[in-house]
Amino acid sequence: MTSAGAATPVHIVTGFLGAGKTTLLGHALRTEAFRHTALIVNEVDAIGLDNELLLDAVDSPPLLLKGGCVCCALDQSLAHTLRELELRRARGQVPHFARVVVETTGLADPRPIIAELVTDPWLAHHFEFANVISLFDAHRGVETLAAHVESVAQLGTADIVVLSKTDLLPPACRASLIETITGLNRDAVVLEADRGRLSAPSLLCQCQSARRPTDGHRSFFAEAAAPRSAPIHGSALHAATSAHLVTDHRLPWTRWAVALDRVAAEAHECLLRVKGLIAVSDVDQPIVVHAVGSTFFKPELLPRWPTEDRRSRVVMIRRGPGAHSLAERLESLLTAPAA
Repeated sequence: MTSAGAATPVHIVTGFLGAGKTTLLGHALRTEAFRHTALIVNEVDAIGLDNELLLDAVDSPPLLLKGGCVCCALDQSLAHTLRELELRRARGQVPHFARVVVETTGLADPRPIIAELVTDPWLAHHFEFANVISLFDAHRGVETLAAHVESVAQLGTADIVVLSKTDLLPPACRASLIETITGLNRDAVVLEADRGRLSAPSLLCQCQSARRPTDGHRSFFAEAAAPRSAPIHGSALHAATSAHLVTDHRLPWTRWAVALDRVAAEAHECLLRVKGLIAVSDVDQPIVVHAVGSTFFKPELLPRWPTEDRRSRVVMIRRGPGAHSLAERLESLLTAPAA
């Protein structure tokens, strides 16, 4: 606990694939306002990239939940991790932390997470559910809402909605976007991030004063708290597959760029997300690449490798089966003899 009788607040950061969760957290966690934060990162794939990208943003290494959404195996993953985190703090084995931030996968439904935090007696004694902060892609968000029920749950449970990529949104569409958001969740505080940045003190203040779920979206929480025998997910998670490519071959950046573009073009509408940390022969530093759908954004050159592992790692998530075929296709393009 943060002090005698005080439970540690847990903030859930969610949002669909590519909405900008890691970017926002990377900026916020490096500020004074978010010091002493314990970070738990959930990854869809068996290898974790987000936790590596956030390594230098927190006092101790992020705790990684691999291989699926926390809302599908909460008892075995997040709940267990929080228990271990509290015990390690009590023993002085981890630095002091004043709050916990959980970054969910882009395919997670936050409702079971909330329900577990408030209904498990041990967790409720040591940890307090603070709020849900949901990243919403201003450029593709409305399209995502129509296609993926998880994104509706992420928006509907939010106390705070952070609009990302607003620079890609035509000014005339802003009012319509806000109307869509408030139509699904009239109680949420809506903030706008400037290229992934948001005033950390302002965000933390909003976190502490955000309104609890009211009648406007209480059904989202009530459904999660009710007993159920099957996962709460809709089509997006259980019809999506992920795969990864890990290689120690160092190739020119142009070779990587052409191969990634080729795979994205071939997969087209089936591709949901690509994220990678790439070692190239042109420079010593790693390059971060990411795509939402088949659209790649400007690659970023990191100042240094986050860990001793300097192999290239690329995670690909696609709609339906066959993610492994995408990873295999990428590998074949990278290893094929140069024309």
